[in-house]
Amino acid sequence: MRTLAILTNGGDTCSLNAVIKSIRDNAIAAGYPRILGFEDGYLGIKNRCVKLLTWEHIDPERGGTILRSHRYAPRSDDEKSVVFKTLGELEVNVLVAIGGDGSLSATKDLYQWRDANSYGVGILGFPRTIDNDIRTNTFEGNTEVALCPGYPSAALKIARLAKDLRTTAMSTRRIFTIETMGRDAGWLAAAAILGGAELVLIPEVELTSDDWERFYERVVKLYRIHGHLIIAVSEGFKFEGAQQKDGEFGPRKLGGAGVRVAKAVEEGIQKRGLSVEVRCQHGDYIPRMGSPSAYDIKFASALGQEIRAMLEDGRDGELPVPIRVPSITQIQASVSRIPLDRIGHLRFPAKDFYDAKEFCATDSFIDFLIKFVDPAAV
Repeated sequence: MRTLAILTNGGDTCSLNAVIKSIRDNAIAAGYPRILGFEDGYLGIKNRCVKLLTWEHIDPERGGTILRSHRYAPRSDDEKSVVFKTLGELEVNVLVAIGGDGSLSATKDLYQWRDANSYGVGILGFPRTIDNDIRTNTFEGNTEVALCPGYPSAALKIARLAKDLRTTAMSTRRIFTIETMGRDAGWLAAAAILGGAELVLIPEVELTSDDWERFYERVVKLYRIHGHLIIAVSEGFKFEGAQQKDGEFGPRKLGGAGVRVAKAVEEGIQKRGLSVEVRCQHGDYIPRMGSPSAYDIKFASALGQEIRAMLEDGRDGELPVPIRVPSITQIQASVSRIPLDRIGHLRFPAKDFYDAKEFCATDSFIDFLIKFVDPAAV
């Protein structure tokens, strides 16, 4: 009996159950009647934590992942050998690994190692991310962009956070920073613009001392116009060439950029005769939690249908992607596939989507964003 296995690896997004259901349903339609799910990502293969998904009820509107997730990835030859030994013993014909930049990189390595060691299990990838930093060879006009399940919902939630925070900013006449996730890419912070954030600071654009002076002047000007202000800050935004680290959670955990910007702004505007309290609101896990957007559910469905086509065509070592950024009514017509070898990390295209003079996202970015984030839903 032909068998397909699914796993979710790395950080979670609220679209994962929609993705799992779409892959499961389309794999069955492609002639794979036995669908397995490994719990805890690649660690589930190592520990043999597996369950039958064929008849399981999967609610696409429920956030998180019924398969749970983990950041473990098989890197050594011994670890990779265990993966294929387990897949062989469970009679798995095809493995679909759902993940972000790091997990898909590990999947690519596994696929290449499989070819070198003559294992017969097919391997497909499936992109997901809240950071939107996976290079999928997707274009908006002439600008290379990214769009993966998870980001449409995450962007909507950050826009809502910025909009909701404004009521407090207005009431207290304060300036707020919002620190969002985004280690190396400013996609999430830029999404706050749809919720009314006036200024955005991203990892791709580091400010010089002259830039900081202009930034403080901009803050003073906008505050005197509105009487309050919201500044979105990526966690990976750099001060003097370095990102802020949260040592309590390990050497790779970023944190503190929003607080540091708040402190710098409060001091900078005070020197310009404006005494205003500046506080930081942490976005933390808001982009990951809760239910997915309607767009994300339909997006997951469309990419899952491409998985079916890949299975029916006997494809291997590929993943489904959008070739252009579609509106919700055009998703299916915009989907294609690329080899795992072509994926990589994609930063926010600041040249086209960021105005360094105004310290905010451009109208071009807003046009990109409203294709998959309904402003009326913010």
